Amino acid sequence: MTGIYLALPYCLSHCHYCGNPATPYSARGAERYAHKLIADLAAARPTWAGRPIHTLYLGGGTPTLFAAPLLAAIMGAVRAHFQLAADAEITSEANPETVTPPVAETLLGLGVNRISIGAQSFSPHNLRALGRRHDPAAIHAAVAAARAAGFANLSLDLIFGLPGQTADGWKADLEQAIALAPEHVSAYILTIEEGTVLGERVAAGKASPPDEAACADLYALGADILEQAGYARYEVSNHARPGFACRHNQNYWRGGDWLGVGAGAASSLGGARSAWPAPVDGYLAAAAPDDLETLTPRQRAHDLAVFAMRTAQGADLAAIHAATGTDLEARLAPAITRLATQGLIRREGARLIPTPRGMLFADAVGAALADG
Repeated sequence: MTGIYLALPYCLSHCHYCGNPATPYSARGAERYAHKLIADLAAARPTWAGRPIHTLYLGGGTPTLFAAPLLAAIMGAVRAHFQLAADAEITSEANPETVTPPVAETLLGLGVNRISIGAQSFSPHNLRALGRRHDPAAIHAAVAAARAAGFANLSLDLIFGLPGQTADGWKADLEQAIALAPEHVSAYILTIEEGTVLGERVAAGKASPPDEAACADLYALGADILEQAGYARYEVSNHARPGFACRHNQNYWRGGDWLGVGAGAASSLGGARSAWPAPVDGYLAAAAPDDLETLTPRQRAHDLAVFAMRTAQGADLAAIHAATGTDLEARLAPAITRLATQGLIRREGARLIPTPRGMLFADAVGAALADG
């Protein structure tokens, strides 16, 4: 499977927890950026020609800040230079305050068939602490606008592990999200990053996030509530109703190929990886992405295992052996035994599957299976 990721890293303000590069939005800046994006899509055509594109993802920043003519030009360039599959999943991220009825109708009219709304929380206090611009009412309005426009595939993002957050508060967020009947819910643990407003508050002792044990309890609570509501956990942080798992992200976890265009966007083609500079100014000045590495078959085998172990299906070692010629069963025997003893994975034939505890400690499982 092949996907395209387009980075549109413009925001009205920088959230207190966000360590990603984001540029204050201006109409002139967005227009210049879109023209560069369109030129780079054209330049990528020879390398990616002839491949059906199964997923397209407009990531932020806030793609829905871009004016309708710019979004139309970007989507037109994708269709002009690439072969979008008839059933392609086309996603746009959106902040709630930007999803008005005209915006939702524009997105759907351009072929976007999946919208991912960054709700994060339904608590006014938590939203202020995160530096979000919207209030709970804006989440409801955004979902209503998307549904009225005709979106039948809608995802909500939530964050847990906030300073002062309780189990009851997290449960309330989940229940309010479920009440809106999205097809997909992502539940991410808050990461405290240096250089962010929240990171500085924590460093100064002005905020204290829940400890590891409390976050583990919140994670388990979230998974239980979502699964009881019909949202199966198919990846560490992602839950979906049947048939609504995010295909774009699944392509990453399954080792597929993808083209990334825009500031900080990475590409992977047959194990060869490249990335554009992350700052917008650096991207605008770059003639081409920087080559990062080309994975050896052994490295690719380990990479496939690490990413697959983030998913409920786990890693099929026999399939990885067939694809790369690398026998991870032999190479990783001690690590596999140790992880199984620790209750982090279980075996089903040649397949390694993370346990619920293994999902919680996915980074540790991945580190144990990485090519060392």
